[in-house]
Amino acid sequence: MTVSGSQLTATKVEEKKYTLTAKAAGSAVITVKDAKGTTKQHTVAVTVPVAPLKLFVSSSTLQLGATGTAAIRVLSVQGGVAPYTATVSGNQLTLTQVNATQFQMTPKVKGTATITVRDSKGTTATQAITVQ
Repeated sequence: MTVSGSQLTATKVEEKKYTLTAKAAGSAVITVKDAKGTTKQHTVAVTVPVAPLKLFVSSSTLQLGATGTAAIRVLSVQGGVAPYTATVSGNQLTLTQVNATQFQMTPKVKGTATITVRDSKGTTATQAITVQ
């Protein structure tokens, strides 16, 4: 058995048995040859599961009036499918996107806000942030 394309790898586990592992989304052609030399080809669609969308914050509490490094708080995004957009409910803080997966949070007024991040497939994740 052979696999063409870089989407799949085939690992022989025993005689006439292989494990196929998805490496990238796309299509691959699997070719099998029997004992008589007859070959059969089959094209397969390869999908790779997307990791769940997760948010990580350097702190879920921001201090109003903090300066220097104490004022810098970052929300990081992992998983899902980039690009990401973020919105804030309320006026307690502002978000500035600093790179493809990070947003800087700046406190404005005391209270609690909810940040919602949406990936390109429409999946969302939320994070509550308190400004003190």
